[in-house]
Amino acid sequence: MRRRTFVAMIVLIGLFASPYALSAEEQQRLMPATIIRVLDGDTVEVILENGARQRVRLIGVDCPELTDKDPSVRDYAFAVAAFTRELLEGRRVWLETDMGTLDKYGRLLAYVWTAPPADFAEEKIRDCMFNAILLLEGYAYTYMLMPNTKYAEVFVGFQHEAIMEGRGIWGTMTRWIHIIVYVTNTGKKYHSDGCRYLASSRIPMTLAEAMWRRYERCQTCKPPYWISAEISLE
Repeated sequence: MRRRTFVAMIVLIGLFASPYALSAEEQQRLMPATIIRVLDGDTVEVILENGARQRVRLIGVDCPELTDKDPSVRDYAFAVAAFTRELLEGRRVWLETDMGTLDKYGRLLAYVWTAPPADFAEEKIRDCMFNAILLLEGYAYTYMLMPNTKYAEVFVGFQHEAIMEGRGIWGTMTRWIHIIVYVTNTGKKYHSDGCRYLASSRIPMTLAEAMWRRYERCQTCKPPYWISAEISLE
């Protein structure tokens, strides 16, 4: 009788357990870290729990390059890098590795979680994995390289969703990243043309570059501001 009860309990646990629950091996792959610097849209520098500094390349995504020869591409790169910095810099995260852990440059290859996941259900990936957020917001392309393809199918779906909705680089971003704003030789803010603070000097640059270079928005002339206020990370 006891044996039957024990077997029944095991069956019930199996029925109600999440099919996406983390295995012991997957739990070991989650490394707590703090992001201390954002290098570009898909590369960050972290401090690990043991105090070591490590550069991290996000798996499965590719963002426009800050060093691209095409100025219009660089504008996208500035915008995406500023988005990543706005949401991640100074934040505690959890790094999940895949089958391959380092690239040829010595960077750790990881999925960056903004909260430790209890499971890998799609809803959790949408809300808490920054790699996925970049794709959903249209700030990155899918970029899958063997053997790191754990989330390949779901990532492709997220990119398709962003394309269909016209998000980020697939539509809405094009309306504002190339807007020209102005900075001064000594100031720390960016301005719209005609602002009284541009009387002594006015240096044009795109809004995306101004944001990446940490210029703040002038509260007098109130030029455009592009960072999405709808993103709320857990």
